[in-house]
Amino acid sequence: MRNGSTQWVVARPLSGSQPDAWRHVHPLIAQILHNRGLSTPASALTWLNGLGARVDPWAMKGIQAAVARVRAALRSGEAIVVYGDFDADGVTATALLLQTLKALGGASAGLHSGPRK
Repeated sequence: MRNGSTQWVVARPLSGSQPDAWRHVHPLIAQILHNRGLSTPASALTWLNGLGARVDPWAMKGIQAAVARVRAALRSGEAIVVYGDFDADGVTATALLLQTLKALGGASAGLHSGPRK
């Protein structure tokens, strides 16, 4: 399906014996989970409970230097600006980060959100 310049990819409807495996789940919810690539109720439960593949944040390139810099800024009372965006997870992440920085003593932590496109 085309919508402007966006190409929407929609999974095929559940078929064959698949709906039987999801009989205890509303059909719409089962289809949404299936669309996300969760092909069984067990894989959906693992994903919904946050038990899937975990990523070690300390493995990110430059994270140790970034943490040291933020800690130094908090200790010296420097202003910290958080750049955020306008989508749902961006607004949520920005709010959580600002609350955390302020709770850690970053009284001058502030937000910058660029122009909405």
